This record gives sequence, structure tokens and C-alpha cells, in this order.
Amino acid sequence: MKVAAVTCARMDSERFPGKCLARLRGRPLLQYTIDFARTIGWPLFVNTYDLTIMRYVAAQCPIIFEPERFYGERQEGLGFEMMQFVNRIVDADHLVLLQPTHPIRDVCAVDSAMKQFALERGSRGASVVETGEESGSFYLYSRAYLESGDDNHPMRFPEARPIDIHTRSDLEEAERCIPA
Repeated sequence: MKVAAVTCARMDSERFPGKCLARLRGRPLLQYTIDFARTIGWPLFVNTYDLTIMRYVAAQCPIIFEPERFYGERQEGLGFEMMQFVNRIVDADHLVLLQPTHPIRDVCAVDSAMKQFALERGSRGASVVETGEESGSFYLYSRAYLESGDDNHPMRFPEARPIDIHTRSDLEEAERCIPA
């Protein structure tokens, strides 16, 4: 299975402006995602329109300039449309969407979910994996699934709730929960 990772990084969160580069244990949240992709061996593409993010990641991974139609208020289904756009650019059998707001991921849990996906759906299966809470710590999209345009059949994997950072108080809570 040829896998590539993508993360969507913006600095304009309404609840927590600058969240992607906010520091947790001295590292920006986005850096956790970059480091995770490196650890698991996936190339990571950063989808953004933000110049601050572009400057931060320029030496670390490729940037996909996010089209204007994905800017501003998010509407239901735009995440799927954005992944279809990335699918046309990145050469991979599967794309993994890693949320920068979920800084801590378990490599073993992700590897296990990927193996279960391959067994149950096959390398050409048209599906998406969601783990964790609503926004998930990662989503796995097969190329066939993205090309089919069918945004209705996720394969879910139960696991412990990931640390999810949406506000400054979530970041403070994560600081207390994560070992030094």
C-alpha cells in the first residue's frame, strides 16, 4: 500500500487563533504531526493558504496551496472535497489525513487500524477510516474511495479518546496530561 499523509494547517481558528503553531511541551502542535509522519515513514503534504505556516514547514515537507473555495467557514463535506483535490496531486494508493489538533498519536494503534483496513477492505477498497472522537486523530482514504465521490461509508475504529486541542484551555489541559 503506497501511503501519503496530508494535514490541513491554518492560523485563523476562531476559538484559538494561531493554534497550529501554539507550543505544547516546547514544540508547535503542527510539529507533532510532522514528526509522527516521519516516525511512521509517510511523506507528509501540508495543505494551507497561510504564509506563516508555509514559512514554518517549507524546509520540512511539501506544501499544497489550498484553493480559495476551501477558505473561510467550513461546511459539511468540504473536507471530503479537499481530500479529492489532494488525491489528484499526490501519487498514493491511500491518503491519511492527520489533524494537527491531535498532537499525540499511538504509532501502534495507527498501524493496527491500517492493517485491519487492508484486511477488511483491501488495498483498492473504497472507504475511509475514522478514529477517535468526531474529528478523529486520523482518517484513511483510499484512492478508489476518493475517485468514487461516495462520502458515506466510513470504517470506524474504537480507541481511547485522543487529546484534541481546540482552545487555549485544551492546550493547558494537554500540558498537564502529557508526560514531560
